[in-house]
Amino acid sequence: MTLQDLLLQAQSMGLNPEGNLGSITGADFATSLGGQYGVSDLLTPQMFQTISPDLIKSASLGGFSPLFQQGQNTFQSDLIRNLSGTQTRLAAGGFAGSGYVQQHEQEVRDVYGKNMQDVLAQAVSGRTNAATQIQDILNRNVTTAQSFT
Repeated sequence: MTLQDLLLQAQSMGLNPEGNLGSITGADFATSLGGQYGVSDLLTPQMFQTISPDLIKSASLGGFSPLFQQGQNTFQSDLIRNLSGTQTRLAAGGFAGSGYVQQHEQEVRDVYGKNMQDVLAQAVSGRTNAATQIQDILNRNVTTAQSFT
């Protein structure tokens, strides 16, 4: 689920998040859902959980830029060290055209690619968890309003 999907869900609840789920207040939930379920006079803003800016940031891959940067810096320095290190010179064996150099370089690149793939998987998992938490907040707020009908 993307942030756009969550914005659409909020709009279907009668909310107008104006492109930012974090702008929805408890009063907005009370007014919108209270009107939808005919219980406006029973609902107060304090009954509804809002969505924190940190949670919204986590639901966006952009929020994981520091993780990507850290992984890239760490793995890149390892890549450079491994491609210019003793192992590469040993793989060459002093012979021009040795296939061992290309094989060693490919193995090193594969390890770098795998490590960055792990970083991306971690970021996507974090994004998915945050989006699920936002959806749960929206659903709980609906359930809260429905409980007064």
